[in-house]
Amino acid sequence: MNKAIFAQYDQVQVAYADVVLLNKSDLASKAAVIKAEAFIRGINSRVKIIHTTNCVVDLDLILNRRVRCYFTPWLPSSRHEEECNLNS
Repeated sequence: MNKAIFAQYDQVQVAYADVVLLNKSDLASKAAVIKAEAFIRGINSRVKIIHTTNCVVDLDLILNRRVRCYFTPWLPSSRHEEECNLNS
Protein backbone atom coordinates (compact mmCIF):
# COMPACT_ATOMS: atom_id res chain seq x y z
CA MET A 1 0.00 0.00 0.00
CA ASN A 2 1.15 3.51 -0.63
CA LYS A 3 1.30 6.44 1.79
CA ALA A 4 -1.72 8.19 0.24
CA ILE A 5 -3.99 5.26 1.09
CA PHE A 6 -2.72 5.17 4.68
CA ALA A 7 -3.16 8.94 4.98
CA GLN A 8 -6.79 8.69 3.88
CA TYR A 9 -7.41 5.83 6.32
CA ASP A 10 -5.85 7.81 9.17
CA GLN A 11 -7.99 10.84 8.38
CA VAL A 12 -11.15 8.73 8.41
CA GLN A 13 -10.13 7.33 11.80
CA VAL A 14 -9.66 10.85 13.19
CA ALA A 15 -12.92 12.04 11.62
CA TYR A 16 -14.93 9.38 13.47
CA ALA A 17 -12.91 9.43 16.70
CA ASP A 18 -14.20 10.63 20.05
CA VAL A 19 -10.69 10.63 21.49
CA VAL A 20 -7.23 10.91 19.90
CA LEU A 21 -4.13 10.00 21.86
CA LEU A 22 -1.26 12.28 20.91
CA ASN A 23 1.73 10.29 22.04
CA LYS A 24 5.32 11.47 22.52
CA SER A 25 4.23 15.09 22.76
CA ASP A 26 6.81 15.42 25.54
CA LEU A 27 9.54 14.76 22.96
CA ALA A 28 8.20 17.11 20.29
CA SER A 29 8.67 20.84 20.11
CA LYS A 30 5.77 23.03 21.19
CA ALA A 31 5.39 24.14 17.55
CA ALA A 32 5.15 20.50 16.37
CA VAL A 33 2.51 19.71 19.01
CA ILE A 34 0.48 22.77 18.03
CA LYS A 35 0.76 21.78 14.35
CA ALA A 36 -0.38 18.21 15.12
CA GLU A 37 -3.33 19.46 17.18
CA ALA A 38 -4.32 21.87 14.39
CA PHE A 39 -4.19 19.04 11.85
CA ILE A 40 -6.39 16.85 14.07
CA ARG A 41 -8.85 19.69 14.77
CA GLY A 42 -8.99 20.42 11.04
CA ILE A 43 -10.40 16.94 10.51
CA ASN A 44 -12.53 16.71 13.67
CA SER A 45 -13.11 19.88 15.68
CA ARG A 46 -14.95 18.09 18.50
CA VAL A 47 -12.46 15.32 19.24
CA LYS A 48 -10.88 15.15 22.69
CA ILE A 49 -7.08 15.19 22.38
CA ILE A 50 -5.19 13.51 25.20
CA HIS A 51 -1.42 14.01 25.39
CA THR A 52 0.41 10.88 26.46
CA THR A 53 3.92 9.72 27.24
CA ASN A 54 4.68 6.08 26.47
CA CYS A 55 0.96 5.78 25.62
CA VAL A 56 0.07 5.84 29.31
CA VAL A 57 -3.53 6.96 29.70
CA ASP A 58 -6.26 6.61 32.31
CA LEU A 59 -8.56 4.01 30.74
CA ASP A 60 -11.62 5.76 32.15
CA LEU A 61 -10.86 8.60 29.73
CA ILE A 62 -11.08 6.39 26.64
CA LEU A 63 -13.30 3.38 27.34
CA ASN A 64 -17.12 3.17 27.39
CA ARG A 65 -17.57 6.82 26.45
CA ARG A 66 -20.67 6.35 24.25
CA VAL A 67 -20.29 9.95 23.13
CA ARG A 68 -21.66 9.45 19.64
CA CYS A 69 -23.50 6.74 17.84
CA TYR A 70 -23.23 6.40 14.11
CA PHE A 71 -25.63 4.72 11.74
CA THR A 72 -24.25 1.23 11.27
CA PRO A 73 -26.03 -0.46 8.38
CA TRP A 74 -23.97 -3.63 8.78
CA LEU A 75 -25.41 -4.32 12.23
CA PRO A 76 -28.81 -5.92 12.64
CA SER A 77 -31.33 -3.42 13.92
CA SER A 78 -31.55 -4.90 17.42
CA ARG A 79 -27.76 -4.84 17.76
CA HIS A 80 -27.67 -1.22 16.56
CA GLU A 81 -30.22 -0.28 19.22
CA GLU A 82 -28.19 -2.10 21.86
CA GLU A 83 -24.88 -0.50 20.78
CA CYS A 84 -26.42 2.97 20.79
CA ASN A 85 -28.46 2.53 23.97
CA LEU A 86 -31.66 3.27 22.08
CA ASN A 87 -33.76 1.04 24.34
CA SER A 88 -32.83 2.75 27.59
